[in-house]
Amino acid sequence: MPGADLQQPNVYDAAPTSLAILGLARGEDMRGRVLASAFREPPSLGTIPSYGRVSTLPPARPPSPELIERLRSLGYIN
Repeated sequence: MPGADLQQPNVYDAAPTSLAILGLARGEDMRGRVLASAFREPPSLGTIPSYGRVSTLPPARPPSPELIERLRSLGYIN
């Protein structure tokens, strides 16, 4: 909302505010807050305990002997 007083927002407020824009509740384990003053009508969505942790990394597996040898030949490991 143009000219809204956002009361010193910080980077942690981005996720809870984005969730509110989508009509979703803030996770209680989130550091930030919903910047209610950015809305014409402040949302009253409440909270949920957590959205949980999401990992986009595949499970770690040990490097193959070929990879170890390649890294050794390039001088990355001894």
